[in-house]
Amino acid sequence: MMYPSIHQTLQLYRQKGTFNACLHIEHLSLEKLQNLQAQCLHPNELTYFNTLPAARRQHSYLLGRYAGKSAIAGYLQETDLRRIEIKPGVFEQPIVLHPRSNNVQLTISHSGSWGMALAFPEAHPMGIDVEDLNADAALNTIVPLSGQEQKAIAALPYPPNERMILVWTIKEALSKVFRTGLTADLSIYELDLVQQDSQGIITTTYKHFMQYRAMSWIAQGHAWSLVLPRKTTCDISGVVRQLTAK
Repeated sequence: MMYPSIHQTLQLYRQKGTFNACLHIEHLSLEKLQNLQAQCLHPNELTYFNTLPAARRQHSYLLGRYAGKSAIAGYLQETDLRRIEIKPGVFEQPIVLHPRSNNVQLTISHSGSWGMALAFPEAHPMGIDVEDLNADAALNTIVPLSGQEQKAIAALPYPPNERMILVWTIKEALSKVFRTGLTADLSIYELDLVQQDSQGIITTTYKHFMQYRAMSWIAQGHAWSLVLPRKTTCDISGVVRQLTAK
């Protein structure tokens, strides 16, 4: 099944000013991505891609690069994706190389054929994650919840396993802000308040990182989360509507 791209410039409103970010979501098969690689990959990326023997690794690499470059291109107003190079940092975090990069930051997540990427300014840290709702049910042991967290998510209108996948994305997205991945004790990412609005968007705050909040939603058999500074106002309802309408 074909899904159109979702490409959205996000206005990030703060008391002392406004920032912009660019969110890009794609659903693409490996075959489709292989047809796009010549117009997408930087020469250094193409050299690396040709060393990947496994189809699954090729798919995730191309999907992440295509979604990531599309987000960066929107942010920088670049028309040629091949001029953008995304290199892994020492913790595998994506590093953007471009003549006009201006400290643009990038966060990428993908699950199956879905890829999501967000380009944003260094001054305004953000993180994202997407996970298949049919992921391993053992997450309830991998991600143990405190009593407070269990109460906080109990009212969400989803089966228990889907709630656990959603919690995983909320914590994973925050870990990407810190560029640590989920290598720290997961209790440090403990959730505090969890509320869902009439559009299905779930807003979550964190017990130990009160300066951040997550906006999450369920769509297309996946859980999606975007983390941003708590006092930033950002409207993602258009993105959620496009995803749920597909």
